[in-house]
Parts: sequence; structure tokens; C-alpha cells
Amino acid sequence: DGKLSLETFRDALKTIFERPDLDEKLVERAWKDTQPPGGEDNSDDNMDINAFFSWYVANMFSVVAQLSADKDKAASEAMVYELAKKHDVTPYAMDKVKMRFDQFDTDKSGAIEYPEFKEMMTKMVGATESGDLSEDR
Repeated sequence: DGKLSLETFRDALKTIFERPDLDEKLVERAWKDTQPPGGEDNSDDNMDINAFFSWYVANMFSVVAQLSADKDKAASEAMVYELAKKHDVTPYAMDKVKMRFDQFDTDKSGAIEYPEFKEMMTKMVGATESGDLSEDR
């Protein structure tokens, strides 16, 4: 009849996005968004498949993209979003900061070690090489 239960819907999302650990809030929000408006069809135990396709199209560049991304990228985007919220800046601005940080974190440790810091300072002050910087500063 073109309808799915919430449990089947959850399993379908896990399969579609190859993510066995979907955030339950996301599943519930997607479920709510895919309920047909009004009438007998608007029950808590079924959703309309056409409504799901509409939800998918409407969210394909935001929620769906996050679900399809690899876990590291998704974790990185979540961190950027949380830091932006914490520091009251836009996620776009925080993402630019993170991109610069990642550019200098050459070993991808999540920290800027001294050699990486020297390289960063060299570029920021416009020096041609790190030897041009005073060690005393």
C-alpha cells in the first residue's frame, strides 16, 4: 500500500545511508516530516512513501549530505557547528577557521605542534622561510 512502519523506516534509512548508528532525533524528525497531512492516513504507525521522497529531495543538500558523508567528515562538521554556536558566530565563519587550522595541522593530530606553529607564523607574517623569524619572539 506504499506505507512503512517507523521501525521499517528506521531500518531503511540505516540501509540507504549505510549508517547503523543513525541519530534517533534525526530519524524521528524525518518520520514526522514524512507523515501525510490530516485524514486517516496520518497515523503514528505508517508514513507515505511519496512524502519520504519529498522529504529526501527537500533535505538532500543538508541532512542527506551529512548522512552520506564519512564519519570523520560528519564529526568534523558537527564540531564546527557546535563551536560556531558556542562562540556565537556563523558555521560558515567557523568552517573557514577550521580550514585554516587544518591547513597548518599537517600531521592531522588535531593540535598545532611547534614546527607547524613556526610554519604558520612564517606564512602569516609574510616571511619567505621560518629562519627569517626571530626565535626570541
